[in-house]
Formats: sequence, structure tokens, C-alpha cells
Amino acid sequence: MAPAASEEQPKGGEPAAEEKEEVVAVVEPLRRRISSVLEAVGPLRVTSYRMRYSLEFIAMELALLTLSPQPASQEYHVIYRLVVWLNYLKEKAMDIESMLDQYEAHPLHHALPRSAAPWFCRRRDHDSTLHGGFLSSAANLYCATEHPCSYRYKMNDPVLSGSGLSLLPHDVAEEGGLHLVGIDGPAKKLLRWLRLTAADKRTTVISIVGPTGVGKTTFAMELHRRLQNRLLLKRILSDIVKPRELEVLSSERSHATTTLEAELELLARNIRERLQDKRYFILIEDIWEASDWEKIKGAFPKNKCGSQILITTRVRSVARSCCSESDHHEGLVHEMKPLNKRDSERLLLIEAFGSVDGSPKGKPFRNVCEEILRRCGGIPLFITGMAGWLKERQQKGYTFYSVEQVPQTLKQFEQGLAPTYYELPYQLRLMFLYMSMFPQGYRIAKEQLIWKWTIEGLNSEYGIHCDAYDLACRCFSELADRNVIIRVENCKCHPEIEACPWQVNCYMLQFLASISAEMGFAFTSTTLASAKAGAGATGDNKRAVPRRLALHHPDPELPRLLRTMDLSQTRSLAVSGEVDQIPLDKFIYLVVLDLEGWKNLKDEDLLMICTSKQYLLKYLSVKNTRVRKLPSEIKELCCLKTLDISHTQISELPSEVCELEDLLKMDLRNTQIRQLPEQIAGLRCLQDLRIGGDGIANSDETATKIPEGVRHVYRLVTLATVDLSECSSSFVHALGDLSQLMVLAITWSFHQCTEGSYSDALLSSLKKWRLLESLTIYCGLGCSMEFLSSLSKPPNTRLEKFKVTGGRFVSVPQWIKRLKHLAFLQITVCKMVPHDLKILGDLHSLRCLVLGLEFAPSEGIVVESEGFSELLKFSVDCPVPWLNFRTGAMRKLKYLELKVCSGPPSRGSAVPSGIGNLRSLMDVVLYYNQKWCSGSSHIKKTVEAVKKEVAEHCNPIDLIINGTRDDGVQKFDEETEIQSEVRR
Repeated sequence: MAPAASEEQPKGGEPAAEEKEEVVAVVEPLRRRISSVLEAVGPLRVTSYRMRYSLEFIAMELALLTLSPQPASQEYHVIYRLVVWLNYLKEKAMDIESMLDQYEAHPLHHALPRSAAPWFCRRRDHDSTLHGGFLSSAANLYCATEHPCSYRYKMNDPVLSGSGLSLLPHDVAEEGGLHLVGIDGPAKKLLRWLRLTAADKRTTVISIVGPTGVGKTTFAMELHRRLQNRLLLKRILSDIVKPRELEVLSSERSHATTTLEAELELLARNIRERLQDKRYFILIEDIWEASDWEKIKGAFPKNKCGSQILITTRVRSVARSCCSESDHHEGLVHEMKPLNKRDSERLLLIEAFGSVDGSPKGKPFRNVCEEILRRCGGIPLFITGMAGWLKERQQKGYTFYSVEQVPQTLKQFEQGLAPTYYELPYQLRLMFLYMSMFPQGYRIAKEQLIWKWTIEGLNSEYGIHCDAYDLACRCFSELADRNVIIRVENCKCHPEIEACPWQVNCYMLQFLASISAEMGFAFTSTTLASAKAGAGATGDNKRAVPRRLALHHPDPELPRLLRTMDLSQTRSLAVSGEVDQIPLDKFIYLVVLDLEGWKNLKDEDLLMICTSKQYLLKYLSVKNTRVRKLPSEIKELCCLKTLDISHTQISELPSEVCELEDLLKMDLRNTQIRQLPEQIAGLRCLQDLRIGGDGIANSDETATKIPEGVRHVYRLVTLATVDLSECSSSFVHALGDLSQLMVLAITWSFHQCTEGSYSDALLSSLKKWRLLESLTIYCGLGCSMEFLSSLSKPPNTRLEKFKVTGGRFVSVPQWIKRLKHLAFLQITVCKMVPHDLKILGDLHSLRCLVLGLEFAPSEGIVVESEGFSELLKFSVDCPVPWLNFRTGAMRKLKYLELKVCSGPPSRGSAVPSGIGNLRSLMDVVLYYNQKWCSGSSHIKKTVEAVKKEVAEHCNPIDLIINGTRDDGVQKFDEETEIQSEVRR
């Protein structure tokens, strides 16, 4: 057990010094001993290839291990993790020593004389255990060397080291230029909100949140300018604190009798006293922690003078915390979004050439502009930077434009992006750096990224009782909360909370690639030359080896570099796109091999991978490639945990796959595989099996026959998307034996809804799935799922997702009210009574509700102020969406989607109303069939009603109708502004 780190500084001024000495004392002799074992002859000669492979791997990992003499931070939690990590290393080294003792005491049977053959059978189990033990130790040691503690000393970390970081001034790094583009509408809407809320004399707080460079400060300063307030936070200390008190404070500080908290309290007290009976406007820039707001908010009195506080932050949770409700505060979170394509182009051309019409003409220049805008992703910081590059070219007289000339990154980008990286807790930095392994524009799936982190060991917390996967999930959520990774805008996925893909901006990826190469963490096609320069280095530079390679961009020099480099120390390789001539045979000690989207991957390459003795390979993906055959030699990858062959032309899954005893995840979606081998029951460790199509009901072209043996894979946690339409009712009943099942997605046909044996079988299995957290049922159109309403209780009260598409219920099943952890619900009902709506409203964890109403309401469906306390997204599919939102309804709702059909003739009042009462609303989406409904009077009334509600809403709302953004709906009414000023 790892000893707890003392909060007191160890003697000698170096934390964890004793633990480091102990590790060195074990590791150095172990390296020498492994070398002697590998060089031994006679009875001790290692003849087992797997054992030799493992020992060579361990020897290299120990040689690469860097134990820095001093951490950059003296914080307790940093020292504690360092101590735990060092003790873990010592423990693993001692385990390897113990296995070497066993080997030397009883050499493997390969070295025994023939006279010892009768003993062979008794030795077989011992030999197999020892082989597996060395492989396991090699894998564990790799995860240990990839732990954040092993890298953090290599970081050039000005924040932790206290050396300071030179950044661009805020007006350059954050504001994104002098020309204001795309903020006029939101600014006017927020001004109106400020003026209207000031009428009741309450103090208002607006949190402006968004990623680096999106223009938060520009937006806040523009609001300040238009409000014409003169009180700035920068002048508060000099204007408010009395000179005498400053002298006393300075004197006390000189005698070291005053703490920082006392200084802050003195400042807060003076500010509070001076502003007690005054109306004030305060701008607080770049808050990182909610605790910072807690410390300073007491300085601003709740004086009912209509005062206003603007806060900018990059962290969503901080923005929400600053705007939390109180007795005298009115809060609003405004999320800054990247500029749309039109505004991005306007900003680029105006900044570069003074006007849109003053830019060069011709297709080459248009191609350059499109490439720049693609890379910038609507972020003003990047757009203005690239505009500066275009302007500089013009001033120098360049008239030729080529996409290849567009610079990869600019120095000012690095300065502007540095805080985003260095402000992260050290545990998150390597996880963020790992993003550099993905190609530009890649849409990252949350689950895929988390699983890679876990296999790489980047989320390890040795000695701390915490599931590694759960820890990675929390780390991902924190990166998303900090706007470091953002959801893909306008993706065509369903508005499901966790379903949307994620991205990192192109220039942020290049910035991360630069840091990764400097640290030796990962190298890309463009930074590999630096790895070549440091490959033979020693001492502090021995991390400059290609541990990870991400080759996504063709480079003429790449084949030559790879031929001349020692790639035996590479542990993770990612290849995609048009990259060619990759010597896969030189990567002999890989742990992760990701070939997703590699256009030049051939069947013979995959065969070579499987026959190259990659005993420690844990992750193999050939997703979205042209391979057609999965070789039977796949069984040689004995440590494989993840196999992804989705979106390929592979038509058969060889039975040898079922010999991979450690396989945890297998993805066969969108392949030509139509039947699984019966031996699948042998995959005792399999937890995640995905077949059929991508998130839709299986068709005849994608359906895969499920063997009976699947029900014997007792550890199966995820099973999707299983086509049960051709299965017997007894098989459906037998699926209940999968007692560990947590995620299930199935297809259910019309005839299964009408035959009682199938309904009874599914009900029986549902009652057995006690751990089920996610249940998705894709039904044939018009299927009645009312038999599920007969359940007296849900399969698991901790169910987090329940989704039924195509099928319908008479009304909301009563057992749903017991799902206190339900976060996502999709259901279609044939009637809706107030009691049903109350059941849904009382689901306190519900964040996304997709509700289908297969009837035309005879009266308005009233959403009261109580209920739906955590709902973020609400989608309604109804012939007549006669919804009436009362004041205070759905307080956190951000996304409202209405799907409308032509519907019957209705009264003028049968349209949505009260949208203005949804105080947190940011997006309204309206869909209807333009071909069939364009002449419907009901559709016209609904569209007009929604437009009017959005136009009058206080928030700057994006209205999207049939996929097209309506930019004119929220034009600011100047007359309304004047009238509100007169009333005040």
C-alpha cells in the first residue's frame, strides 16, 4: 500500500526524494538483470518468443523511464500523486523481479532435455502462467510510464513553475480585431434584457462563456460602451480604497501579519460601502473557478438600484454558478458561438482589405479563403490573425494565391492559446495533448476517446480507489465544461445529450502538436523531424523518441524519415488519409494501432500485422478502410482488447477471433458480416459488442444473425444493435441470462408486437436486467409497445436512457415515474393528460426529452412552472404543437425543437405560446415538410407564432427553420428601446 504523502516539506527540500531513491534502487539492478537473462546461454536461455518479447519490451520501458529530481509544483495533491506513482513503479518492478526468480528456479520446458518430457504436462500450466505474467507486467509498466507524473516534469510549465507567461494583450488575443462582426444582434438583445430587468431594481449578472478567441471580451466591452457606464473594475481599488487604509495595509503587509484573505476582505468592504446606494456596472474578466466568484461577489451590494455585472469565463459551470439565483440577483448565461460562414468571411475580408469588395478576385483566392475559414472554425482570434497574413502579402506585392501557402499556424495563435493549455489541471494536460493524435477536422466520439485514454494509461490513479473508465469520463466532462473541446456545430445527429461528436479547432490541434513534440509525447507528420534529431539523445532528452506517431498528412520526406528511424520504441501509431509507404513491419512493440480512414491499407497489410507477433497490441482499428478480409491469424494478437472493423467490406468473422481471451470491445457495424461464429461464447471477457447499423433499426442489408452462444457471454455490458426480428422467442427469453448487461439496443418487428410469446419473453428478460442503464428499441412503424406498460416496475430504477423509436404507447407508462436517474427519454404516446405531463416533469434528472404526440390536441398542453428542473433539450413531434409554457417553466431549457405536420384545421390560438417564458432558451428549431405543408394555413400560423415569440424573447436566440437559419427574426426594435428608456 502506498504511503500517504506528508504535507510537510521533506528534508532536503525535495518532495518524494526517498521514494525516488527506492525506485532507482530497484529499477537499475532490474534492467541489468533482464539484460543478463536475455543474453544467457545453456539451461537459462530464453527460447520462448513471447517471453523474450515481453522482457525486451520491459527493458525498453525501464530505459525510457524518467525520474525528474524535482516537481514543478509543491502543492499537496501533486506531491501525493507523485508518491503514489513512484510506489506503484516500485511494486511493478518487484513483481518482475519475483517472476525472474521463478524462471531462474524453474526454466521453461523448452530448455529441458528429452528425459524430462514426462514432466512437461505438469509444467505446462506453470509456463503459461509465467508467459502471461510477463506480458501483463509489460502492459502495466507501459501504463505506468505513461502516467501524468512521468511527463509533467518535462512540461515547460510557466504557471506551475512561477516563471510567468508572456501573453498578448487582451485586446489582441481575445477580442479578435477592431471590426465588430456578428455581435450586433446579440448585443441589442442583451441590452434590452438588461434594461427590462433593471426596471425592478434588481442587480443583474450576465456570464459570457465561450472558448478562447471567440470574442467574449469584445462582446462585453461593446455592451459596456453602449450602456455608457463609466465605472470600470480596473479603477475600483484606486478610486474607492481610502489612502489611509492603503498605508495601514502596506504597513501590516510589511510585518507579515496580514493574509491575502484579509486584503480581499478590506477591498470588498470598501467597495461595498462606496456602492451601497449607487447604480454600478462591473466587468470582471476571465474567471476560472467558482470559488473566485464566491470570494468577490460580496463586494457588490444588492442595493436594488438596477446595477449590472458582466462576467467572462471559459468554463460553463463557473458561468452557471455566477448566475445562480439569489434574493436580489437576476442571472443570465450567454454562450458565445463561433461566427457563421457569412460573418466569418466578412470579418476576414474587411480586416485584410478594408472592405468585402476590395479583395482580390479569381478562383485561387476563393480557394485560399475557404481553406482559411475552414481552419478558423468561426473563431475571430484566428480569422483576424489570418487576415493579417493576407494583408501582409498584399503589402509585399504578392498576387499569387495557393492553398499550400496558407501557414499552418501563427506565433500570435500560440500566445493566445497558451493559457487554455497551461490553466488546465496537470491531470488533464496529457489527455488534452492526446487530441493531437487525431487528424484535422476529425469528429471525435466521446466513448472512443475515453477508451483510448484508458488503454494508454493516461487516466491512471494508482493507489486511489477509482474506476479508470469513470475517471476518464469525468476528465472528458471537465474538458468539455472548460470549452477546450466543443461539440460539432450543426451536426445532423439527433439532439441527444451525449450523442453529438466533438472537435478541437484546427489551430489548437497544431498548437498541441507543437507542445507534444517538444515534450516527446507524440509526433505528427510535420513534427517527426524533431524526433529524428533527438532519437539518440540521452539524459533529459531521452523522451525525444517517437513514442506516439500520428501520420495523417502526406509528406515527401516521411518515407525516408521512417526508414532511417528506430521505431521499436513507438507504442501508439495512427495513420489515415493518403499517407503512403508506412513500414508497418518496423513497429514491433505497438500497444495502440489506429488505421481508421487509411485509404492505402490493403488486406496483405492486415495479414502482416496479425503475423508480426504484436503480443502487446491492445487496440486495433481498421474502421472505414478498404480491407475485405479479417485473417484467421488475428488470434496471434493475444492481448487485444479492442477490435474495430466497422464500415469495411469484411464479410466474415473468423472463428479464431473467439480465441482472443482478453477481448473487451468488438465493433462490427456496417460490415458485410451476416452471421457470428458459434464459438463467440468463448469470449468470456467480452463486454461491448456492436453489430448491425449505426444507431438505426437494422434492415435486411445490415442485419446480423446472432448465435445462441451470445447468451453465455456473461460479462457482456453493451449489446447493440441486435436484430431480434428473426430470432425465436426462446432466444429473446434467454437473453435475460446476460445479468451484467448495462447498455442494450435492439430492433423489434411488427409481428413480435402482436405475438404474446415474444412480448412475454422480452418482459421476462427486462425483469432480469437489474443493472440496465440504457435501453433503446427500434420498432417497425406503427408497432404498439403498450405491453411494456404492464411492467409493475422498471428493470432498473437507475435507468438513465430509455428510447423507443417507431413504436407507440397509449399513454406514458406509469413505471417511468420511478426512474429518478433518467437523463434521456424518447417516447411516442397517443394521448397526453396532465397527470402524464406531471410524471415527466417530476423526473428530476431528465435533461433531454423527445416526445412524439400522435394526436391533435383539443386544448392547449400547459407546461407549468414546476417540474422539468434539469431539462436542457425538448423535442416535440406533433400534428398541432399546441404548447403553452407558463412563467418559470423549464428554467434550464436551452434547445426547443418542434416537428409539425399539416394537421387538421384549427383555431388561431392552437399554436405554441409562452416561448418567451423559457428564460434560458438559446436555440429554436422548427421542422415541417415543405413539399406537403407549404400551403397549410396551420403551418403558416405556427411559423408566424414561433417567429413572433422568438423576436420578443430577451435572449439572443438562433431560429432554424427546416435547416436554414433565420437571421432576421430578432432584429432589434429601436422604438421599443426608446420607450423602455422613457419608462425608466
